[in-house]
Amino acid sequence: MLDTLRKDDEISKLLFYDSEDALSRKTLTDDQQVDLVNSKLIGYRYVPEVVEKTGSYISIGISHFEPQESFRQFSDDYVMGYITFYILCDMAIMNTEDGYRNDLLAARVYDLFQESSEYGMGTLRLDTALELWTQNNKFGGYTLSFKVVDFK
Repeated sequence: MLDTLRKDDEISKLLFYDSEDALSRKTLTDDQQVDLVNSKLIGYRYVPEVVEKTGSYISIGISHFEPQESFRQFSDDYVMGYITFYILCDMAIMNTEDGYRNDLLAARVYDLFQESSEYGMGTLRLDTALELWTQNNKFGGYTLSFKVVDFK
């Protein structure tokens, strides 16, 4: 999933360039995209260090993987759970020429992962989207939680 995010032209530009013209800037090299992993694209929920510079981040968390259970139905053959993308942007760089940076990132994450079945774990479907604010509202964005159902 991190590889999908880093290779996406829009996401990589929005994370790499802090300027308002981020989407009209030149495409990142493969090395620049790789450098985003573990600095702007993080494979676990939290940003690992106290943020001292302006920037934007996408981190990923997983939760509630368990046998599928719903009203009058229980199945040992299926597992369901959630993959959540945490999108955070510094308020100082929220505005771009194309809209709010957090909105653009959320829309692109949705486009890349909604109804996707490329990750060996069933089809991803958006289940929950919530606003996310942290560090005394210095960073704002969204959590996008995709529900996954798959065979055991």
